[in-house]
Amino acid sequence: MNTQGIKENTVYRLNRGYIIELAANSGWSQNELARRMKLPKGTLSNALSGRRGAGRKVIAGLLRVFPQESFTDMVLSVRQVERHACNL
Repeated sequence: MNTQGIKENTVYRLNRGYIIELAANSGWSQNELARRMKLPKGTLSNALSGRRGAGRKVIAGLLRVFPQESFTDMVLSVRQVERHACNL
């Protein structure tokens, strides 16, 4: 898995339908997908629903469990975010 292209201070919007289909084709529920990605199920749920953007850990987890899939198929958009001194 190559995660070098995953940038800090970047938020990704996931292709929810595509990822849910990948999980279903593997026989996994959303909770099982989160477990395999080594993420709290709420984190994955928020990223898939769009309530929160997907950060590096979510993207790295997806690339780990679906290494044959293209990053560009799993992600719909990319947004840079600013880090404020109070958030560091």
